[in-house]
Amino acid sequence: MKKIYLLVIMANLCTLSNAIAVPIDKEYIDKCRATWETAILRPKKLQSKVELKDANTNQVISRSTNRVIQKDGQVSLMADLSVDANPKNACNVLCINRQYTAILMKDAGTTEWVIRQIVFPDQDPESHKMIQFRPKGQDFFSHLTVYYIPIYQILADEKSVKRFASSKSIDGIVNEIDFDYTLTGVPANLAARIYGTIVTDSRFSGVIKTAKYQVEAIFGKGTTDYKCQVQSDSEGHPVLISTITSGSYSDLAGKEIQSGIGTVEFEDLGTSTIKDEEFRISAYGLPEPVGVTWEEPSKPSSPTKPIPTYVWILCGAGCFAVLAIVFAFLRQRSLRKRAVAS
Repeated sequence: MKKIYLLVIMANLCTLSNAIAVPIDKEYIDKCRATWETAILRPKKLQSKVELKDANTNQVISRSTNRVIQKDGQVSLMADLSVDANPKNACNVLCINRQYTAILMKDAGTTEWVIRQIVFPDQDPESHKMIQFRPKGQDFFSHLTVYYIPIYQILADEKSVKRFASSKSIDGIVNEIDFDYTLTGVPANLAARIYGTIVTDSRFSGVIKTAKYQVEAIFGKGTTDYKCQVQSDSEGHPVLISTITSGSYSDLAGKEIQSGIGTVEFEDLGTSTIKDEEFRISAYGLPEPVGVTWEEPSKPSSPTKPIPTYVWILCGAGCFAVLAIVFAFLRQRSLRKRAVAS
């Protein structure tokens, strides 16, 4: 009897992988791609506040604040300030900028930061690629990605889509997608098989409302279940407000390595001033790496102050005085010449 139950469970787990691939309308894929590219290309300044709780005890494990500046079509600067909820534990900071990526650590009870790891793109391109790959799908684009993969990319791979069902709602069309996708062409630590179900937001193309998927990777396997709250901005683009994620991951031996519930709230910093210096290790009292120099932003020239009115009056009076002296001299000389002539 137990064997029968096991066979039934295994058959249910394999349903997705055995399903027939479903072709998707190319126009819809193009719309999903456009949503992603618009989100990537639009300059922005964002901040997210993350709280992670233990799934079993509901106790807060950690809190962190992430800031990102996105410009030039990519997430070029990012700081991840991971502040552990337990003051007895160490804190970590991730600084990403265009010249290097650094992980800093501060032990409990100390005020000094130390460099735990620093990676330069030209010296260690593989590690830098792995670190840079994650932020693009992390937090700020979680309404558009599954395990850092844009939805349009999954839909464009016909072999990955196992079921595509559409239904009407008050706001528009809701799509439910069963998928089985293999992520390749990335660092080995990130390569994985991801399979599950996505439900899209009816108001936008390629925006996730809920998602539940499983991951099988080199580090182990696990399940992630999350939902996104999205609203439309003044131009009609989707803006991520918050996400709630629950997940459980175990290593290859079956030992649980992570289980928690994460809540993320997002804020558009708009015109707030975020200086590039915030994303450098020098912001934490450490010298910049040898050979790294930064061009100081050119200081705007101070506006020319208007010349006070009294200065113009004095200058005018001085000119008139000089002219009066010159004319008086010329008049006296003319009189002397007449006197001599007579």
